[in-house]
Amino acid sequence: MATYTTSNDMGGTEQNLSTTYKTLANVLAAASAQRRGMIISIYAAANGAPSVSNNVIIDLSSMTANDGTATTVTATKSDQADAAAASTTKVNFTAEGTIGTAGFLHREFNQLVAYEWEDELNGIIWPATANTGFALRSKGQSSGYASTMFCELGFVEL
Repeated sequence: MATYTTSNDMGGTEQNLSTTYKTLANVLAAASAQRRGMIISIYAAANGAPSVSNNVIIDLSSMTANDGTATTVTATKSDQADAAAASTTKVNFTAEGTIGTAGFLHREFNQLVAYEWEDELNGIIWPATANTGFALRSKGQSSGYASTMFCELGFVEL
């Protein structure tokens, strides 16, 4: 089974966080040739200069349309012998897309540490429905953290 990654340092400009959610990256079933997929890893870390110690929040939410303003990037194959991903990915949203259900994975952590989650056997599955998948969003718990966040999503197509 082929594995892929996408991250918000693959294109566009990282956006400063505030106390409202900002989408860092998404992965969606393509409009044609839809395939189910599964998120198998998430990595997130604040990469702005900390002024004081603040908490940030990440949230993996369903996304139900390929909308919002962002940079389209091509997911990286873990094995170069595999086919390219059929799924579409966007990063560094400047205008938010259509979010369905929030909270598939919701974590709060201090900006001075990174957050990592992996589950290659029981990941979080999206359906083979056109332009449906997941978005990784982030926000500051308070107005104390207003800089950028790096993220990486690992996924497989089923």
